[in-house]
Amino acid sequence: MKMLPIVACGLILGVLAVCELASPAADAPAASAQPGPAAPLEVSGRTRCMLSRRGIIASAILRPVVEVLVGPGDRVTKGQVLIKLFDLEPQAKLRVREKELRSIEAKAQYTRRNLELAERSRQTGALPENTYNEIRATALSNEAQMLAAEAELSLAQSELKLYAVTASIDGEVAWLDVSPGTVSWPGTLIWGEIVDLRELDIRCELSPVQAEQVAVGQLAEIWLDGKVEAAGTGKVVFVGKVADRNSGFVPVVVRVANSQERLRAEVAVKVRFQTKKGK
Repeated sequence: MKMLPIVACGLILGVLAVCELASPAADAPAASAQPGPAAPLEVSGRTRCMLSRRGIIASAILRPVVEVLVGPGDRVTKGQVLIKLFDLEPQAKLRVREKELRSIEAKAQYTRRNLELAERSRQTGALPENTYNEIRATALSNEAQMLAAEAELSLAQSELKLYAVTASIDGEVAWLDVSPGTVSWPGTLIWGEIVDLRELDIRCELSPVQAEQVAVGQLAEIWLDGKVEAAGTGKVVFVGKVADRNSGFVPVVVRVANSQERLRAEVAVKVRFQTKKGK
């Protein structure tokens, strides 16, 4: 009978020990939350040729095509003649203006010499003032006519340039749909396009939450589907302030150098932004 209190005390002490082990120490410091490692934000995008690196091929006047000098895939330089139009009329006009200018130049040169002689004679008093004034007026009139003829010739040369369609930028002819005999009203039809893909824009659409993790100047890797390595690294140049009314997504533009032209325009790509968890 004396053993019962001892056993009861032992059971109570055991229960207290188990409770003490199960509960954390009161003075143990709480674990501090640490930021996680960088987590990539990956979205879909599409490459686009920059507007400043695109040039259209079209006629500025209503004249039939005589000769097409380039084709799709050809590299061209700014100012290079791509297409020639029928230009017999402006060529004839140019020759007339050149002939007129040569004739007036000869007259002006003759009256200029007469004026120089008249000025010397006037100083010695051998030439009447009225005669000198007439010679001077004739010389000045011929000089004015020569300036007008030069302006007419310059205008004819400028008009003739419209009969040759030239490249507006350096680049590659992306497509061209024109042949000899083609005629189209100016501004109604584009015959082709030149693109320069040495620098590309990639447009992405991000949700508002994703857009909060992206900022102008942030780096982004560009990946093609099926490739094991990045096609290039670009930089964010635009984050939209207004979401698309239909989709609700925010437009983001990444600009990437493409000097080797590994990336094509209008191609679907993956864009990986490096962000932090919990941002």
